[in-house]
Amino acid sequence: VAGVFVLSVGRAGALSLAMLSACVRCGSDVDMVGAWRLSDDSQMLAHNVGRYAPIPGTTLTFRADHTVTVENMPDWYWLGRPGGRKESGSGEWSLGGRDRTVVVLRIRLRRTGALWQSELRLQDGADGRRLVARLGDPDQRENFVFEQISEQEAHSETR
Repeated sequence: VAGVFVLSVGRAGALSLAMLSACVRCGSDVDMVGAWRLSDDSQMLAHNVGRYAPIPGTTLTFRADHTVTVENMPDWYWLGRPGGRKESGSGEWSLGGRDRTVVVLRIRLRRTGALWQSELRLQDGADGRRLVARLGDPDQRENFVFEQISEQEAHSETR
């Protein structure tokens, strides 16, 4: 909880102290564990701007032991520019930042064997929690957004 304290003087000089609080929800390992799917809007961005063929099954799967699997991720995420390929791999994840909302991935890509480190942001959105990955030039404001999905949905995504 974060807050601001307000000191006020009432009638007869009585002092009162109140705290105006804003709930700031920090990330936790429990929030991360499970499967996350590339949002429909992000798939449209990948297709329309990045010129990728439709990308079914783009998922991140976070496990409690801090391992992660990435499936069918457009290489735009790794390269910072569209390259037209999809990459998969596995590695580790951790939460960082003062409020534990920075998700750090260290992934070994299957196709090339390259080791990549990247960051996503854990955010609260109108439709629940989401992971946001900035793509390339920050001035372009292009992001991939991932939404948490159920285990059942995750199994159907990979088929």
